[in-house]
Amino acid sequence: MLTSRHVLVAGGGGASKTGVANGLHETGANVVMNFAVRNDGRRSYLCAGQESHCQMYFVNPRVLSEDGKEEVYVTQEEKSHKPSVDMHANENGIRQRRSNTSGVEEISNGHAVGAKSTSADQNSNIKRILKFDIKAADSIQTDFLTPDPLQRVVRISPNGHFMCTGGTDGHLRVWSFPKMIPTADIEAHTKEIDDIDISPDSKMIITIAKDGQCLVWDVANSKKLYDLKWGLLVSI
Repeated sequence: MLTSRHVLVAGGGGASKTGVANGLHETGANVVMNFAVRNDGRRSYLCAGQESHCQMYFVNPRVLSEDGKEEVYVTQEEKSHKPSVDMHANENGIRQRRSNTSGVEEISNGHAVGAKSTSADQNSNIKRILKFDIKAADSIQTDFLTPDPLQRVVRISPNGHFMCTGGTDGHLRVWSFPKMIPTADIEAHTKEIDDIDISPDSKMIITIAKDGQCLVWDVANSKKLYDLKWGLLVSI
């Protein structure tokens, strides 16, 4: 989810061209294999797995009116410290103009009392287009398997303080977020990591891999808390 109303999809499909085209932003020769999104109220952070690296993008929403004019957008910090009298923000962080419907005394001056201005109706008919400006930020290598490193999964913690990556070398790597500075490198699995999840309180990380193990890790000390194993299916 990029916003409460926008879902982000990406892919490629390789030479067969069967994947979902990267239509929101061109990523060049690097196919987006996986990604995670975090919205801090000011903008969204998009962390995309591209081969052995994780590329961060800044995603800023903006609104263009029908006449081509740009409307400003408001941040959560502005909303909490600077209540606006003529603007209001929607769930995408976009600031929209509020019509003035109070503080006007109705007087009899030859016009019908109670008549309302049509300016609000006119403004409501203006077509607005939501656009996303995407800017590439830092890129870090997250998998180091020789000769074919590949990041298979990236997750951002619910509290927004750290990010986890896993790939073909079986390592669980933890990074500060959004600076993406390495804080832990755990030799978690003997085979490639398939998926990662993070507990709602951001205190535990769960990894699952092709070695048939599901492991639970303590974020504070990188220690293994639980080890779940199951038998691998064998084709007959």
